[in-house]
Amino acid sequence: MVIRYILLAFFGIGAGAVTAAGYFAVIAAVGVVTRFAEYTKTASKIRIYEIVLSIGAIVGNLLIIFRPSYDLWKGIIIPIGILCGMFTGCFLLSLAEAVKGFPVFLRKSKIQKGISGIIILLALGKTLGSIFYFCCYLAGN
Repeated sequence: MVIRYILLAFFGIGAGAVTAAGYFAVIAAVGVVTRFAEYTKTASKIRIYEIVLSIGAIVGNLLIIFRPSYDLWKGIIIPIGILCGMFTGCFLLSLAEAVKGFPVFLRKSKIQKGISGIIILLALGKTLGSIFYFCCYLAGN
């Protein structure tokens, strides 16, 4: 029985390490961290960005695994959700910019004016959809 738990822990940690490596490889390839440093003119502090990103991933995984009571987190769950949403939005915009999908869409659809409005509406739609999802999800629990 003990060997079974040891093997389960070994394969679980191995699978988690591979998944984490893939996650960070995608983030590095897309260039989210470098874009943050570039836009904020803090390229000298890129190590801090990487450390905070790693800590955030570890804490997020621990919260998912151990599922603490939301009653304890009411004061902090909204700021965490906002920060997670901001990171997801920045990640998706960096990914879209990296694959140049948006310019291809604009060229094919022959849209010349209102591009900034389209981007703002896409961001608002994503934000409202996320808020709706999380409000319904948290209300259901």
